Amino acid sequence: TAQTNAPDPSIMQQYWFVMLKRGENRSQDSVTAAKLQEGHMANINKMAEMGKLKLAGPFGDNGDWRGIFIMVTDSQQEAEQLVNQDPAVQAGRLAYEIHPWYGGGDLKTNFDFPEDNVEKDGVKPKMMKSYFFVMLLEGPNRDQDSVTAAKMQEEHLGNIMRMVKEGHVKLVGPFLDDSVWKGFFIFDVATEDEVKKLLANDPAIT
Repeated sequence: TAQTNAPDPSIMQQYWFVMLKRGENRSQDSVTAAKLQEGHMANINKMAEMGKLKLAGPFGDNGDWRGIFIMVTDSQQEAEQLVNQDPAVQAGRLAYEIHPWYGGGDLKTNFDFPEDNVEKDGVKPKMMKSYFFVMLLEGPNRDQDSVTAAKMQEEHLGNIMRMVKEGHVKLVGPFLDDSVWKGFFIFDVATEDEVKKLLANDPAIT
């Protein structure tokens, strides 16, 4: 993409984005793996109770990316210390990388549920739902002149605003470091084809 990381500090704030990845040691037997998963979930709940974890969720496929955290800490070191307390990380079953990320200052957490989201008539509420995660990567064509790049960025941001306004995008924001990762979307649509169609309207995305 031709995305420029220039967030508006009046409506956005910095978070720490953690990508959980498949670790190098996944040879544990099923009993050990289940125990590590239990400890992994306990650490997630602990970080949420501390107010350090804003969002968390697993990926639904079987790829190397296993899940994400969005954390609110004073430093990357603090975020790393908290994630390193995860037994699955300690055992090498999970690995991770952290990037500074800017998102909305009113970012809602998926750990606080409204009062009416409780069991009624024996039916438990659905606390989790599926979304589509799209990582924006640095594209191969970044040699546009400044005028062209500025126009593409303006149209890129306009397309983002349309998708948010229409309810297709639940979460979006840029990374702030020099990684090839430039930002990400979380789409709330029914199919992958819908995601592709929406992104096809963005002149900055190849």
